[in-house]
Amino acid sequence: MTNQYLPFATAGGANVLAPSDYSSLPARLSGFSSGTALSVQLNSVWRQSSVAAAMLGQFIEDVGGFDALDDGSVDNLLLSFKRTIQGGQTNYVAAGGTPNALTATLSPAPASLFAGLIFLLKIGSTNTGTATLNLNGLGAKAIIRADGYALQAGDLPAGAIVCFAYDGTSFQVLGLSGKLVLATDTTFYVSTAGSDSTGDGSSAAPWATIQKAADFLAEYVDAAGFNITIQLAVAGTYNGAVSFSKPIAGVGNGNPVVILGSVGSAASYIVQNTSGTGLASSASVVKISGLTIIGTGSTAAACITASTTGGIIKIGAGVIFGATQGTHMLAYYGGFINVEASYTIAGGGVIHCSAATGGIILFSQLITVTVSGTPAFSSYFVTAVAAAIDCRSVTFSGSATGTRYFANVGGTINTNGGGANYFPGSGAGSTSNNGTYV
Repeated sequence: MTNQYLPFATAGGANVLAPSDYSSLPARLSGFSSGTALSVQLNSVWRQSSVAAAMLGQFIEDVGGFDALDDGSVDNLLLSFKRTIQGGQTNYVAAGGTPNALTATLSPAPASLFAGLIFLLKIGSTNTGTATLNLNGLGAKAIIRADGYALQAGDLPAGAIVCFAYDGTSFQVLGLSGKLVLATDTTFYVSTAGSDSTGDGSSAAPWATIQKAADFLAEYVDAAGFNITIQLAVAGTYNGAVSFSKPIAGVGNGNPVVILGSVGSAASYIVQNTSGTGLASSASVVKISGLTIIGTGSTAAACITASTTGGIIKIGAGVIFGATQGTHMLAYYGGFINVEASYTIAGGGVIHCSAATGGIILFSQLITVTVSGTPAFSSYFVTAVAAAIDCRSVTFSGSATGTRYFANVGGTINTNGGGANYFPGSGAGSTSNNGTYV
C-alpha cells in the first residue's frame, strides 16, 4: 500500500515558528495580507497542514490497508478513510489465555483502562464459569453481564465475536442480559462466609443468603427443565426469611429448586426463621433436603409456608424440624406441601402441621415421622381449617404433648382410619363446623 501524503519541514532545526509563536501569529486568524510573507511563517502553516494530511494517509495505509494517493480526488481519499473506520481494526482482537482467564492485545495499546473503552473480542474457547480479561497486560478484570451479574458457563461461546465495554471496574459484555437458559443441571452456592454484593453464586464466590439465590433465579434464570440446586456450602446457621414470591422460568413439579444442606448431617445445616413466614413459596416449586428448620422470635409465624396455587414446597430426605415460636408447616390459599420423605421433629411450637383456606398437605404413604424427645405443641399437632391434610399410612414414632388434631369449617384430616391416637400428643383431638377426621 502507498501513502503519498508526505509531511513538510519535519527535520530538526526546520525554519518554522515555535508553537507558542505560531499560536499568537495574527495571520493565523485573519490570513496573510498583501505584501511579502516571511518564510518561517508560511513554513509553519504548510507543516501543520501537511503533517495532519500525512497522518491521515498513514492511518488509511496502516490500519485500513488502502492506498492514500495524492491524485486530487477528495472522494477517493474519503472513501478509503470511511472503509478504514468501517474495518474497526484498532478495536478488534482475538482472545488468548484460557477459557476463564482471557488475555487480549489491542494495537495500538490503550494507555490505560478507562470507563467507556469499547472493543470487539473473538472468543477462543467457551467459558466454564466466571471469567476475567487482562487487556494489554493492564491487569485482570472481572467479566460481567450487562445486567451486572457474573458470567455463567457458556456465556462466551467459542468463535463468538463479543462486544466488551469497560465500566471503570469490570468488563461488561454488551447485549448479554436477560434470562440465562440452562443447558444442564446447575448448582448455585450459598455460604455463611459468602457475600450478596460481591458473590456470584459459584462455589468460589457464594452468596450469603438463600434469598439472594431465590431473587437471582427468578430474575435471570430459565431452568429449561433442568434441575437447580441451591447448595449450602458450609455447615452453620442461615438466618432470615426466604420468599420465592416470583415464578422461576422452566421450574416445575418434576424439577423443583432444591435447597440442600447435607442429608447425613442435617443438624449442622440450620435455616432459622426470625420473623415472618420463614421459607415460603407463593410462585414456584421448592424442595428442601438435609436441613434443620427452626423459628426464633415472637413473630416467627411458620418455618415453611406454601401459599396460592403456584406455591409448592416438597419435603425431601434428611429434614429436621426444630423448635419454633410458630408453626412448622403451613399451607394456605391453595398452597401445597408434599412430604415425600421421612423426617424428624426435634422441637415443638404452636402447631406442627397446619392447612387453611384451600391449602393442601400431602404425606407420601409409608414414610416415618420420628418425634425426638417430647416436644410440646401449644395448639395442635395437626389442624385443617377449610383445607385438607392427607397422611394415610404414615408411621409416627415417639411422643409429644398437646392436642392431637383439630378439623374445622369443612377441613379434612385423612388418616385412613388411623384412629383417635394416630398423631402424637397428650390431648384428644376434635372436629367442628363440618370438619372431618377419618
